[in-house]
Formats: sequence, C-alpha cells, structure tokens
Amino acid sequence: MPAPALAGITTVIGCLAVYIRLLKAATTDGILPRWVGRENRNGEPIYVLLVLYAASVATVFLNIPLQVLASGVTLAVVTMFILVTMVGIRLPSQFSEVFERDAVRVNRYLSPRIVRNASAVALAIIEKATAMGIK
Repeated sequence: MPAPALAGITTVIGCLAVYIRLLKAATTDGILPRWVGRENRNGEPIYVLLVLYAASVATVFLNIPLQVLASGVTLAVVTMFILVTMVGIRLPSQFSEVFERDAVRVNRYLSPRIVRNASAVALAIIEKATAMGIK
C-alpha cells in the first residue's frame, strides 16, 4: 500500500475516533440530546457507531468514488469544528463555574464574553469558508 494512502486511512480513523468522543462529550455536557450519546455496556456511543457502520456499508455496496468519500470526510471535520465552536458559545452560560476558578479568572483571555465572541467569530469564518468551497 502506498504511503499516502496509508496516511490518509490512519488520518480518517483518527478523525472518526475524535469525532465520536466529541459527540459523546457534547451529549454528556447537555449540548446535544441525550439519546445521541446513549452507550452500550463497553461505554461506546451506540447510535453514533450505528450511523458510521451504516454509512460504511452503504459506501461499499454503492461503490462510491474516492472523491465523494474525501468530501464526506471533509464535511465530518467541518462539522466537528462547528460543534466545538457551538460548545464555546454555550460554555460560559452552561458551565459558569468553570470561569470562576482562580486559574481561569487570572487569565484575561478566558473571560466568558471573549470565549463566546471568539467562538461566534470562528463559526462565522467556518461558515464563510465552507460557502466559498461549495461554489
């Protein structure tokens, strides 16, 4: 197997692992509905894994071209960034006690207003970059 293909496959596997954990954390924190993060006895999110499994099986049986798969992975990564910025927007109001700790309070860049505004700006940049890429 050529090195670029192996690097691409391992990157996709790593992104999926991070994506699954991000969705699980978002459900635990109350950002997403609880049913999204429902776990099996091993602690893995059932519905997220079922969706990934169905998408994988459909990809194999439908013989989807590599370019479409690459754009799908890109969409997953952009979605992950969007979820992170959404968490940044809701974090100051959802978990205000985090911003009251001494380590956070002394850092002037971690005020709730700055975190919320920086997340909103990042979300706008992601939206603009995605819209430019679609055209």
